[in-house]
Amino acid sequence: MLDEHQRAVVGHRRGPLLVLAGPGTGKTTTIVESVVDRIERRGADPERVLILTFSRKAAEELRRRVTSRLRRTTRTPVAMTFHSYAYALLRRECVLAGKAPPRLLTGPEQLLEIRRLLHGELEGGAPDWPQSLREPLKTRGFAEELRDFLSRANERGLDAERLIALGRLHGRADWVAAGRFSERYQDRFDLAPEETYDYAELVGAATALLAGADVRERERAAYDVVFVDEYQDTDPAQELLLSQLAGDGRDLIAVGDPDQSIYGFRGADVQGIMKFPERFRTLDGREAPVLALRVCRRSGADLLEASRRVAAKLPVAPAPTQEPGQASDEWPEHRPDDRPDHRHGHRDLVAPPDTEPGEVRVLLADSTSQEAAIVADTLRRAHLIDGVPWHRMAVLVRSARRQVPLLRRALTNAGVPTMIAGDEVPIAQEPGVRPLLTMLRMALDPSELDEGTAEELLTGPLGGTDMIGVRRLRRALKIAENEAMGVAATEAADPDATADPGAATGSGAADPDAKPGDRTADPDVEPGDRAVDAGAGAVTEAGAGAATEAAFGSAPEAASEVASGSASEAASGSASEAAGSGAAEEPGGGRIAEEVEGLPFKARSSGELLVAAIKDIRELTRIEPHIALPAERVAKLLSAARDAVRQDGTAEDLLWTIWDASGLAPRWSELSVSGGPRGAQADRDLDAVVALFDHAARFVDRMPMAGPEVFIDDLAAQEIPGDTLADRAPDGDAVRVLTAHRAKGLEWDVVVVAGVQEGVWPDLRLRGSLLGVEDLIETVEGGEPNKTSLVSKMLAEERRLFYVAATRARRRLVVTAVGGEDTDERPSRFLSELMPGAVESATVDDRARWLNLSALVADLRSAVTDPTKPRRVRHEAARQLARLAAAGVQGAHPNDWYALTPISDDRPLSWPDGIVSISPSAVESFTKCGLRWLLETAVGAAGTSTAQGLGNIIHALAVLAATDLPSEDLLGDRLDQIWNDLDFGGVWYNRKQRQVAEQMIGKFLRWHKENPRELVALEEAFTAMVSEGVQIKGRVDRVERDSDNRAVIIDLKTGGSKPKAGDLDRHPQLGVYQLAALLGAFARHGMTEPGGAALVQLGKAAGKHDALEQSQGALADDKDPGWAKDLVDTVAIGMSGPFFQAKVNDGCRTCAARASCPVNDNGGQVC
Repeated sequence: MLDEHQRAVVGHRRGPLLVLAGPGTGKTTTIVESVVDRIERRGADPERVLILTFSRKAAEELRRRVTSRLRRTTRTPVAMTFHSYAYALLRRECVLAGKAPPRLLTGPEQLLEIRRLLHGELEGGAPDWPQSLREPLKTRGFAEELRDFLSRANERGLDAERLIALGRLHGRADWVAAGRFSERYQDRFDLAPEETYDYAELVGAATALLAGADVRERERAAYDVVFVDEYQDTDPAQELLLSQLAGDGRDLIAVGDPDQSIYGFRGADVQGIMKFPERFRTLDGREAPVLALRVCRRSGADLLEASRRVAAKLPVAPAPTQEPGQASDEWPEHRPDDRPDHRHGHRDLVAPPDTEPGEVRVLLADSTSQEAAIVADTLRRAHLIDGVPWHRMAVLVRSARRQVPLLRRALTNAGVPTMIAGDEVPIAQEPGVRPLLTMLRMALDPSELDEGTAEELLTGPLGGTDMIGVRRLRRALKIAENEAMGVAATEAADPDATADPGAATGSGAADPDAKPGDRTADPDVEPGDRAVDAGAGAVTEAGAGAATEAAFGSAPEAASEVASGSASEAASGSASEAAGSGAAEEPGGGRIAEEVEGLPFKARSSGELLVAAIKDIRELTRIEPHIALPAERVAKLLSAARDAVRQDGTAEDLLWTIWDASGLAPRWSELSVSGGPRGAQADRDLDAVVALFDHAARFVDRMPMAGPEVFIDDLAAQEIPGDTLADRAPDGDAVRVLTAHRAKGLEWDVVVVAGVQEGVWPDLRLRGSLLGVEDLIETVEGGEPNKTSLVSKMLAEERRLFYVAATRARRRLVVTAVGGEDTDERPSRFLSELMPGAVESATVDDRARWLNLSALVADLRSAVTDPTKPRRVRHEAARQLARLAAAGVQGAHPNDWYALTPISDDRPLSWPDGIVSISPSAVESFTKCGLRWLLETAVGAAGTSTAQGLGNIIHALAVLAATDLPSEDLLGDRLDQIWNDLDFGGVWYNRKQRQVAEQMIGKFLRWHKENPRELVALEEAFTAMVSEGVQIKGRVDRVERDSDNRAVIIDLKTGGSKPKAGDLDRHPQLGVYQLAALLGAFARHGMTEPGGAALVQLGKAAGKHDALEQSQGALADDKDPGWAKDLVDTVAIGMSGPFFQAKVNDGCRTCAARASCPVNDNGGQVC
């Protein structure tokens, strides 16, 4: 049923009329009923009724509803966009003149032409352009800005000549240059066999035709009435066309809402609707009447009141001059005191009787991730508690690029089904499309393949591995490289000798206790390699080698032969690569530096090897098949794509080659059928790929001469693709996630507006700043361009956009932002306008539970296992868990609980040759936490860091300081030689680390000079048998002799922490060093008794100026001399047992295995 205001519009007799239609007032219904009334009751011919609207989608909807109400079709479309009407008019004139129909340039074609012309101007020196703009002329961004600038000029009737004149008048050399470019651009198409127009020129060309009396009279005679929907979104060119077609008092009904004008970035001008009454006057010269629709059928009173507060700060719209049943000339000039003020009638909306008031909430979160969780919880509670179907809820954002990916992940993880239109996220950023486009780019230009891109391809769907697999591949490639270098060096030294590939890497079993930064490895083993035979099979993992080997070589006598690449590898945080890349073992026990004398090549870094393996599959010949498989997949795909490139394939051909060879189609199709979150992701990936091929096909059809490079360039810079299958597919029962711009005209029961931050919404960044398109618009409108006026206009448009978002809700509106005390983010000013004084903090404590099954199971399991809970509560929790387990909910049955699942392998950890080999550092690590030792040693869970890399460098310099380079200046010079090759993550941090290194070197030299003991050995490797089946094996930094001819072991430390003074007497690592000395580890130096051991702190733990020596007395002087042996025996039993216990200790915070630790919060499990 129509209300009285709608009936007044339907009953409008003649002349122009402006209808102000706020959100939810039924403007589309009003237009449809007005059209039907004129056809069925007034006898109008459907062919003589024209509806013009802003978008193709709106035109389709109007055509469908009109024909549905009429129950018949029409010969010509009743509803058209302005551009469709303009093209039809131009085409009709060309046909009547016997000429070919005009050609319409697509956006990519227009941009391509602009870029070609700009490149041509650059080759000629670009004399017309100001010097400051000549460099930007090369970029795609400038070409896009120039296109938009010329479009805005065309919409405001500025041809090239007027643009040049305007530029000269206002002293804008860039506008003059743009005007001259416009002349050349037009000349380019004057040579075309058919008339050619771009999107912006289309309406202007049609208006020029209508300026002719014959064409104008013919077109006006063709239509009895013209309706215009969404009039607030028209631009000046469209307004001029409308005045030619339906001006001079003809029947014209324009419907719109100035408060919803949100397309200023596309040229829309809100002044068009604001000044409609004076620009479209009646036949007798009076201003056009204005009528407002005042009944909102969408929202209740509370929702309307909140949105009205936002709109109150917008400019005043035309006041309604007519009420239902009253002619405009009967409206009094002055309002009687007893008559309501309707000057803002289109905002003073009322809800129908018995409509629920609705609910508005504004929630502030502490972080973006928490905000996403709050959005997910809001939707789940509405669905599970209030029974709102998923498809009747939506999440609106300001920016799809910045906000949609995080929200999509959060909603998917929370079990909220989502539907994101294919053109909400740029197609090039879709997870399913990105690897295909990356592979295409690499095929077109293999030089773009770098280390980061290689890792991206390997860890994506094309390679199918993860970063652990990439690390194994790097290590395997490096080992193969070292072997090849060893063979090559042997042959270079003795061409007649037969190289033994195995000799290049040494032989023997690796130290099973080695870890990154540990310098206790067997000197006869390739640094970093270690093997542990754990139960069913051997686990091999590379770790860091000895510090000296990692940075400068394996022995003091080789330390002067520094290879800069090795130091760089060590500092980069990959210690296993540092050990391998710096040098390879010679058959005689020496090392091969990166640059070997007599060889025409250098050893490559692991990153270079990774890239080489993808470019040439032959690089993988020496790699184990299961390790090489991901790289083989990617390398074969790249080879196939490059073959297609050589055959001059189109973008569509190349994409099909990659897609067909990838094998993703059957894999994703199978996942799609299986359902669940992974199935939903596969659905999205498949849809994105179909959209990509659709886009490629259209591109090839429209620009057959443009190569794949142009396609990639066009797609990469495209903000929103033109079309996808997602728009045509059924939505299903899912929550819509979309931008506020796309939400216009839509409504849902529950709407969440997310990410309403200051700086994001409103976004007041000036657009088009190079050419000043905003200044141009301001100048044409008669204003004086200044930043204040521009910002004011942008703020008004941003407020209108927020108003549109806030008026989409039927029952509940929730607005979220980040604004906690611990964040720099500020909530938008719009929040206080929407709900002044009612903004809520939505912080979440540990007791809060989000509505999903895993959280419910976690709560119930916590209650069941908590002995402090009442027996009744625990019994009820157990009963609910039983219900969930019977329904098959994962994690509900006790058999799935952590620590109750059966052990997968209860056999004890076995060792090579049955000998438990213990390093001093491993004793300390195992004593603190047995599980961490196991995961880091046998599984390779230990991470690497820049601190470890810097430590390796300092240890190597300490060797040089004690041998070849005893002065600080000489050490500084050597450090200069290698420092530029180091990478600690940033230039400024490199400088900071350099200062730290110099300070530690200075501390060491001062300590070294003042040390009274005799230096016996550096980087000394040792082995000592403790008992049958147990040995101590490792390497020490320094072995010194005291005055009693006893061995004193020195361990250099570069970290920031140190043991407490009271803990030194029982320090495990120092004690084991002394035990090894007691067992004869250093007897070859004539020392069989330990005289103590010490940690020499060089880092932050030492203080600012001098090194700190923390000493442990001799074992013989301890009240319990056998404590170190007892400790080793205990550790040996533990290391060879089947169980490894996790213990809370001071290293838990930095433990790399904490995600798998049952005593750490990060290791907690639900399923």
